[in-house]
Amino acid sequence: MSLSDAERQELLDIDAALQRIAGGYFGRCERCGGAMGRHRLRAIPEARYCMTCATLGR
Repeated sequence: MSLSDAERQELLDIDAALQRIAGGYFGRCERCGGAMGRHRLRAIPEARYCMTCATLGR
């Protein structure tokens, strides 16, 4: 059984979120450093960017 590209990417995103938790910077935007917000993290726990930075693009 092989994973689709989307499934593989999701696993990579989850692993990155676990690394942020271990490193103590989970919940901070990787672009601006600001707080992600509880609602964003509840909706997408593996999110890397706050809503503002996510709409601006990477």
